[in-house]
Amino acid sequence: MAKKPNKTTKVALILGGVIIVAVVLLVLIGQQSFRKEVEEEMPSNEPVSSTQEQEYPHFLLEGTVKSKTSSSLVIEADTSKITPAKKNSMDKTIKTTSKTKFVLYDMAKKKEALLKWADLKVGDSVVVATQESTFDEDNINKLEVFTADRISKYVNYPEAGPNE
Repeated sequence: MAKKPNKTTKVALILGGVIIVAVVLLVLIGQQSFRKEVEEEMPSNEPVSSTQEQEYPHFLLEGTVKSKTSSSLVIEADTSKITPAKKNSMDKTIKTTSKTKFVLYDMAKKKEALLKWADLKVGDSVVVATQESTFDEDNINKLEVFTADRISKYVNYPEAGPNE
């Protein structure tokens, strides 16, 4: 005949179950809290009220390389998609860092390859992913220097150009 569990064993089992449930709840609450923090730090992909912002990414500058130094570019940035009512181009300095990535994008093959700084030349068409927002018209008008996270040189694009 099986022994009946004594009172101490029953209490221990109940406490063990309560502790397991509490730990599981704390883990779930912690995961939800972490997800919420990450979502708050990440830019939202949800549509916003401004039609213009929905149409053009707000951390990009595109244009043509006008000059180059050892760690920066000056581009003639096409701002027609950002500020349609204003002039269509502005010279902007693009500062690079040790973390800036350089990419060659072939429009015909739709493939990327690594690009060396030395391969960027005056006259090249580029799209620059910036750390600073380019949607805010004040930023576009006031900031002269933008920090590049990524510089993409575009080749073999259709006659209309990369902006069409």
